[in-house]
Amino acid sequence: MINSPIHPGHRVFILLFLVSILQPGIFSRSTKTYAHPLSWIRMNPLAKRTEYNPVQFARLENTQDTNQPTLLRYFTRLFGNDWLGADWVYIGLSDYRYPALDKNGQQLYVSDPLTGVKTAQWRYARFWTDPGPGLLKIGDTLWVWGFDAGAYTIYADSILVNLPVRVAPPADVTTSGNILSVMGQTLSILDAGGLKYTISVDPFTTFSFSAGEGLPRPREGLWLNISWLTGSTGLLGRYNGFHGAYHGILRLDFSRP
Repeated sequence: MINSPIHPGHRVFILLFLVSILQPGIFSRSTKTYAHPLSWIRMNPLAKRTEYNPVQFARLENTQDTNQPTLLRYFTRLFGNDWLGADWVYIGLSDYRYPALDKNGQQLYVSDPLTGVKTAQWRYARFWTDPGPGLLKIGDTLWVWGFDAGAYTIYADSILVNLPVRVAPPADVTTSGNILSVMGQTLSILDAGGLKYTISVDPFTTFSFSAGEGLPRPREGLWLNISWLTGSTGLLGRYNGFHGAYHGILRLDFSRP
């Protein structure tokens, strides 16, 4: 019997690494093999037209992580995606706890059906993202005010995200639509007429989110500024569109398949 020089525990990590790289690369359907797991939708005009519009398809890609670079997908499975686009990291033994708010900005409570006792609901964060492009999600509805530079390009001054009620955009809005992609300081949106716009933002662009979302960083606790690395203008800013709430396997979050 030949003894392997690789420790059994190390073999598991090597196997996980290889599977995480190879798994998204090949997807077979019928007798054809496509490079992209969702290529069959792209190549089926009927399915694409009747089931998935561009925003839905982009959201589906994002949900299945097929729009991520392979190595990044591997790291997010291990370490989570809440650090992508983050501007701050909390320095503490446990995650920072803050109140969960409803649409009116009030503390959420859950009542026990038997005793009627109300229990406050909390959220927990290790990383914090300031209001900006890092908090935008594919499919979000935007109202954009800014300078129209032509060629379907807008330099945004202010952006309203996901208005809580469905109303028509005001007459002075420059453009509106749903997000197709976010990369650093550049957004791609699709308006109601099917036109794609490129939205360029900067640190002076103001973002307005629904109550309980897009909150400024808490003043309590010790926070370290990491915007130079993972923020929307940082070295890894181009990946801020993959920001989420997943903590990763190594942080004991098994909520994703």
